[in-house]
Amino acid sequence: MADIHWNDKELLIFDLDGTLYEDTEHFDYYAERLGAFIPEKKRITFFTEYDAVQKGERALQIGTAYDAEKDRVLYLDPVSAQPIKVVSWSGKEMDPSIWKKEYAGFPFDFDKKIAIGDGWWTPHATARHFGVSKEEAYAAYVETKTYMSSEAFQLSHTPSLRSGLQWLQSNGKQMVLVTNSDDEDAEAILQQLNLQDLLPPYTRITSANKPAETKDHYKQLMEEYRVNPQETMVIGDNLMNDVMPGVLLGIESIHISPLTEFSSKYVYTVPSLQQPMEELIQYNK
Repeated sequence: MADIHWNDKELLIFDLDGTLYEDTEHFDYYAERLGAFIPEKKRITFFTEYDAVQKGERALQIGTAYDAEKDRVLYLDPVSAQPIKVVSWSGKEMDPSIWKKEYAGFPFDFDKKIAIGDGWWTPHATARHFGVSKEEAYAAYVETKTYMSSEAFQLSHTPSLRSGLQWLQSNGKQMVLVTNSDDEDAEAILQQLNLQDLLPPYTRITSANKPAETKDHYKQLMEEYRVNPQETMVIGDNLMNDVMPGVLLGIESIHISPLTEFSSKYVYTVPSLQQPMEELIQYNK
């Protein structure tokens, strides 16, 4: 079995989007809704550019940041989340003398300075590159979340996930959810995944305002459940929202990422939760 120390953990903190389900169709739907705010003569170019971003053919990618005010892509140190290289949208590298002082103590406000932490932010940043406003992007996001809560949208179930979570719960592990989704969206998604009984409302922190408040939530949960960082595990797909705040507190994490691997003694990178859950069940038969 992979060296994931399940038996040493008492508290497991799960993200929702991209973690307990791994579908990506909704990101394309979000891009479609964003496209509605782009002038028709530029719309095809937007979708071509979005497709190139999704294929990894542009500087913008998960793990970078986007300066929407100056249309720059920032490569970040994965621990400090501070810029180490800055390029134009087209990928032309800028001399550090131009940006070093400007980006010192770089803050993310998710308006002008946007961390590309997961698949929601690549269509968002691409649309902002084409002139879509923050307010228009949020309207498209709300439309997408409404679609995801409807019967028209069906989430795929990760094989062995429910069985693995049941085993963890039956063996005394405390499981909680920390998500930026609101109460209604979280409930609808968990119902679709048939996980609502394993993560009932009293175990959920919704509208969590990650990453700004992630560390505070983790500290609060460790205090509430009377555990230390070594007895805690974070499971999420977003380095900045989920994983790095835990690493800074000394918490081990499982990073769900089919494309990139973050190297740290605190982080296990897997393409899906299917593998560790299957290994967990097999190992404990």
